[in-house]
Amino acid sequence: MRSTTQTERSFLLADAPFLSYQRKQKTIACSVEKVYIHVMPDSLSPIEVAKRCAGMSVRRTSRLLGVIYDAEFAPLGLKSTQFSLLVAVSLMDGAGIQSLAAAMQMDRTTLTRNLKPLQSNDWVAVGAGADQRSKALQQTSKGKTLLAKAMPAWERAQQKVESVLGADGVGQLNETLRRIEVLVG
Repeated sequence: MRSTTQTERSFLLADAPFLSYQRKQKTIACSVEKVYIHVMPDSLSPIEVAKRCAGMSVRRTSRLLGVIYDAEFAPLGLKSTQFSLLVAVSLMDGAGIQSLAAAMQMDRTTLTRNLKPLQSNDWVAVGAGADQRSKALQQTSKGKTLLAKAMPAWERAQQKVESVLGADGVGQLNETLRRIEVLVG
């Protein structure tokens, strides 16, 4: 029996956007003649990706922010994603699905699927658009009432986020995210 040394890496994604990382040597007993271990170069290691990847950080942060906003909207029977759609429909009242999808940087079919609960709750209506093929979105009176009731819940969630980042920090975050839009045109 022969022994070989393998580098074992472990990391923990902490609650904060920081990562703890450990590297230790471990001896493994093997009964085979050769053991092949693929070790990725440090420049391409998963830990490096986890530390540097903007996409992972933004998705993780989005989920965390969703928890904060969802908790405030829950008593109204509303989710943060639905609130965002209600705000967008309110701002673009009468716009077509394609226009709203473009404004929200969403695929048209994803938007249509996400609008279904708003339609079934009678918060948004889909009517005839400018031509026979298009559909126009309108916020219903029930949707307008819900949006007005949701504003204090949004304010509470926003204050929680601002208590950590500060109002200027939230503004900088929003501006940074807007600058990313140039990457996708």
